[in-house]
Amino acid sequence: MGQMESPNHYAHSLRTKIAARIVICLAALCAGGCGAVVHPPGAVADPTTVYVCDYGVHSAVMLPVEQHRFVEYAFGDWGYCAYNKMLPTDAIGALVVSNESAFGRRYIEMKPGQRYPTPKVELPKRVFPVVVSQQSVTAVEAKLDRRFQRAYYTHVYNAENDTVYVKDDEPYSAVNSCNELTGSILRYLGCEVDGPTFFSHFHYSSDLARDSHPLQLSPGDAMPGPDIQSASAQ
Repeated sequence: MGQMESPNHYAHSLRTKIAARIVICLAALCAGGCGAVVHPPGAVADPTTVYVCDYGVHSAVMLPVEQHRFVEYAFGDWGYCAYNKMLPTDAIGALVVSNESAFGRRYIEMKPGQRYPTPKVELPKRVFPVVVSQQSVTAVEAKLDRRFQRAYYTHVYNAENDTVYVKDDEPYSAVNSCNELTGSILRYLGCEVDGPTFFSHFHYSSDLARDSHPLQLSPGDAMPGPDIQSASAQ
């Protein structure tokens, strides 16, 4: 019968695994990028468009819930996300050993003239559309909603990012972050996701890149957009 690991040994082992993952991804980034590549599903009978957003450090997927209305889920450290504890020591502590996790949700309107749903605060740096099945969107949104509602009694609204957060049972760390959630959502929607999802830099597959380029955004932009129809027709 094997010996049980002590708490100190387990914590050291976890930190070692996280450090190794960080080193591997940093090496890959230096070698030419560590972003995951998204391959949309083939032709679907009930197409709809989701938007993959890169916020610079974290990523998210905007899911349509009504006409011109989208929902975006987030996952992170409770203090960092819900209470804006963003000192360098807070960020490092959240990535290595987070004491509490946060699961967030915000709704975003797509107003006339906009080519993508535009948040009230915290604009994404890059956005690209992916055409998937409406049935898969409905299923994954229902799953995420159940996770959110499970702990709604703990909810906190953060006005700085216009997001409602609840406490979450899923442990948060550098190897289980919002970017991992983005990859999981995309796979659930029928996409293939190649490469590590450690960073927020998701990219279109190369066969679509010639027809649909990510939006490079900054506050005050006129919101130009990719040719969604030509991208989905491939």
